[in-house]
Amino acid sequence: NREKIPYKEVLEFCAKRKISINWLLFDQIVESLQAETDKFARIHYFRDIYASAGGGALNEEEESEMMVLDEEIVDKLGGVGTIKHIQAINVLGDSMEPTLYSGDVVFINKEYINALKSGIYVVSTPAGLFIKRLQLQSSGMVALVSDNESYSPELVSAQDVTVIGKVVGKLSANV
Repeated sequence: NREKIPYKEVLEFCAKRKISINWLLFDQIVESLQAETDKFARIHYFRDIYASAGGGALNEEEESEMMVLDEEIVDKLGGVGTIKHIQAINVLGDSMEPTLYSGDVVFINKEYINALKSGIYVVSTPAGLFIKRLQLQSSGMVALVSDNESYSPELVSAQDVTVIGKVVGKLSANV
């Protein structure tokens, strides 16, 4: 009668009663949408968390939003089976250039916390959150190694380093 559809109320109605909005508006059977829906995955993206590729970033906020990835990106990050272990955060600083740039979004597999394997890791230390290559030292220390040759490795006690996860991919505006 009002010549407009109250979409907000319709969406709330469907959500409350667990009814597919596609079924209600387009007469689409939910099962027919499953194959296309399965081509996408959702991961937690922590927009306000920065891993420092420089002097150490402290993070007060831990709120996340969902980032939707298509099946090609999911495959590159390890496939559907590993996507539940993937989270995304931001890079801050230039010490990992030319591999990672400030402003890049990195995908971290939180399942990989064994720093004995080569790669780039996100680690928590008393000085903050870092994104570095790790080298275990025989002295019980860990060298946080930058890709940018302008930065010297930083030694930290192995007891003070918590591996958050391994970087398995990135989104970058830099070519």
